[in-house]
Amino acid sequence: GVVSVTQDSGKTWTNVTSKFTGVPKFTYVADVLPSRVAAGTAYVAFDGHRGGDYNTYLFTTTDFGATFKSIAANLPKGEVARGLAEDRKNPDVLYLGTETGLWVSLNRGGAWTRIKANLPTMPIYEIKQHPRDNDLILATHARGIWILDDVSPIQQWAKSESEDSFVFESEGATIMNVANDQMKGFEGDRLFLGQNPVAGATLAYRLKADAKDIKFIIKDGSGTVVRELTGSPSTSLGASDTRDRNKAGLNLLKWDLRVQPLRPLPPAPGAPGAGGAGGGGFGGGGNNGPYVLPGTYKATLNVNGRDAQTIDVSVKGDPQIQITDADRKIWYDTARDLHDLQAKANEVAEMVQNAFAQVGVLQQQTRGATLSPNVKQQLDAVVKEFEAVRRRLGLGQQGGGGGGGGNTENVRGRIGQLKGGVMSATTLPTNTQLMQIRETKAALPGLIDQANAAVAKVPGLVKDMVDSGALFPAVKPVPKG
Repeated sequence: GVVSVTQDSGKTWTNVTSKFTGVPKFTYVADVLPSRVAAGTAYVAFDGHRGGDYNTYLFTTTDFGATFKSIAANLPKGEVARGLAEDRKNPDVLYLGTETGLWVSLNRGGAWTRIKANLPTMPIYEIKQHPRDNDLILATHARGIWILDDVSPIQQWAKSESEDSFVFESEGATIMNVANDQMKGFEGDRLFLGQNPVAGATLAYRLKADAKDIKFIIKDGSGTVVRELTGSPSTSLGASDTRDRNKAGLNLLKWDLRVQPLRPLPPAPGAPGAGGAGGGGFGGGGNNGPYVLPGTYKATLNVNGRDAQTIDVSVKGDPQIQITDADRKIWYDTARDLHDLQAKANEVAEMVQNAFAQVGVLQQQTRGATLSPNVKQQLDAVVKEFEAVRRRLGLGQQGGGGGGGGNTENVRGRIGQLKGGVMSATTLPTNTQLMQIRETKAALPGLIDQANAAVAKVPGLVKDMVDSGALFPAVKPVPKG
């Protein structure tokens, strides 16, 4: 229960315990925290719960202990103070661990706010802030360690309060290639493994009021847009990047460090789920694009159609991957080229499946009808032509035409397979891959011509079928007599 102060590196000490007004004698000193930035400033917490005293004893001095004042402020009764920490970047921010949880003050103890989120109600005895990662580390009496990733929003919260919208500084992110050679599921049920954090860069922002529309525009060093995080679906599952992230208060958004994903190929009209929406199929590249190159990117928050604020986002390469900058650039350019080819192939596939849906309507409407030989021949020829194009686009095949079933005709599937192979590697593309890329790239223009030719025949077929009476035949009038 004694607090002493030295100003000569421990040669002499001055007992200042009597300076703490209202603290019963022999109350346990839970923590003494000297300030890192202000000489003569320190924070002291007392804990009397062992003697049945559950009052909050929290003090600060700015004159080397000559005087102390209470900074318990608005802390509710029963919050026994246990551990203190001063923020490493913003000394106005104090963290307090109590018998029930974590509190933060933005003004050196003038007022306190509880930080809850998913943190259980439990005693927090010690608080450390990681100097490199800017994470808050909590030691609890529940024999557990809790980590709050990146406290930048707390450090800059006071600065954000006067703005309609505010983007907090980003700690950046590292592209992580997840190891797939650790089959931990076979090692029993007592694995001492923590859950990996969600991959990517965190974009944290505060809104004063609910917004109608929110999006982030991310540009590389040359000013080229590499990604837009919007309310529009951007994955094969149709998930929205910013859904429910337009509310007043703190919002968190993740950029996965990839370029813009492909728009999912919609199902064919009248046939939900058909048509190979994945665009790559089993083992293919899917809709995701490659990771961006390491560097500094600009992330701009756009609120209701207006740019609000821009921050820098630093992206680093996986330190476990040994690859030169030149080789990484070749890898990226190859993967990006395949990504663009896949987008073009998906565009052709969507056109073809929409047109073929119209042909399907013609077949359905004329089922059971007697067609003239000329019309039937024309319809059969168009269907056959579409079937050939659809095979080359992987439409109507199990798995969305990924090319995994040995269909070498499937140009779109081969593009997806090649893209998946390049993106899953962390080395230069192989000579075999480069040869296959050249072949597939050379085949795409001819496929586009073939698809356009098939689609162009549908309007003429419809006209001929209507003119011949095979489609929408004239209805005979009812005679009067």
